[in-house]
Formats: sequence, structure tokens, C-alpha cells
Amino acid sequence: MVGSPTLLRGFGGSPALKRLISILSKLRHEGFKRRKLFCPRCGSPKLKPYSPLDGWLTPSQYVCEECGYRGAIVLEAEEA
Repeated sequence: MVGSPTLLRGFGGSPALKRLISILSKLRHEGFKRRKLFCPRCGSPKLKPYSPLDGWLTPSQYVCEECGYRGAIVLEAEEA
């Protein structure tokens, strides 16, 4: 179990490890917030992955359906 005292004792209970466990515990309880992607050229939310291998074998790249932009740099916003 993440954050258990025995786990912390096994790794010496360093402040960095305690912080990491705190962050992971918060993510587990709150979940990951969904992010909306936007094109950096035109601001459109109509982006799609460039290739099925993006993010696995190569860095993620996106294509904007509005202006034709293709690249790895996109704008992100958290959904409320």
C-alpha cells in the first residue's frame, strides 16, 4: 500500500520520498484532471493524433483539422 509506514521505513523515509508518496496518494484519490488540447496556431480544439505510434515510439504529434498545423507543441487547459 502506498504511504504505509513499513514502506517508508524500508526507504529511509526521506523528505523527497514522502512528498512523492503524498502526490501519488492525492492523484489516486482525486484522479487525473482531464485536459483539453488546443492548436497553438489558430486556437482550435479540433486536434487529432498524427500517428497511432505517437507517444509510444515517437513523441506525440498532433494535426489541427482547422488550419493544418502539425507538431508536438499544443496548448493545454484543465477542464473544470
